[in-house]
Amino acid sequence: MAVKASKVVETALSFLDTPWKHGARIPGEGIDCVGLLILAFNESGAKLPDIYDYSKYDEFQRLIRLLNEHFNVISSQDVQPADILVFKGSDIISLHCVYDDKT
Repeated sequence: MAVKASKVVETALSFLDTPWKHGARIPGEGIDCVGLLILAFNESGAKLPDIYDYSKYDEFQRLIRLLNEHFNVISSQDVQPADILVFKGSDIISLHCVYDDKT
């Protein structure tokens, strides 16, 4: 099923002011970056499986497989507004959406 980017963004924006909490998936109470990504896409019609403890090695590898299965990998030179960037540090995963207020 195709997912409209505008619906994903609308859903993600509904989580504004929700505190960050690792592994949480409760609008208004707590959510983490992976939860936001998965909930925003799923509430927009996608069917992504959730991954709760992605900070563990096996779960991080599962997260990478999930992202590779459902999203396109692009080079850093090809990044456009609405692309999702994934960063992995030694003990943190960070997801960022590229935003352009001119679009």
